[in-house]
Amino acid sequence: MPVTVERLPNEPIIMARLWGEIDISCISEMYERSVPIIEEVGGTTWRVTDALDVETTFSDVVQILGKIASDTPGATTDPRVKSVLVGTNQWVTFVADSLQQRQYGTLNIPRYETVDEALAFVRSQIAETAAASAGE
Repeated sequence: MPVTVERLPNEPIIMARLWGEIDISCISEMYERSVPIIEEVGGTTWRVTDALDVETTFSDVVQILGKIASDTPGATTDPRVKSVLVGTNQWVTFVADSLQQRQYGTLNIPRYETVDEALAFVRSQIAETAAASAGE
């Protein structure tokens, strides 16, 4: 299956990578593999999904959007997960834009063109949250 999911060492960050022809089963697999990491982190877990090399069809994208908006553990709507998307192709843009619609949960998922940009954003958000918590 064209999916990898791993935790970055000593960080509350999951690095997921999708490539090639993907469909709903790939998304389900990504969510299933994310759950043990989310439970290990025990708080907010960031998932950076690298979809730079993804190919798919409109039909599969519609099914994938339904899965993303589901209440499946480890899904993008899981309250323990904050998601960031990496990709530039039409499908990644379409998914990111569609998720902002009400029927898909009104999700505003940041999208970046490179993994490095996405990780820099995530790490800045983690640092901001830590600083805010320290100041309480």
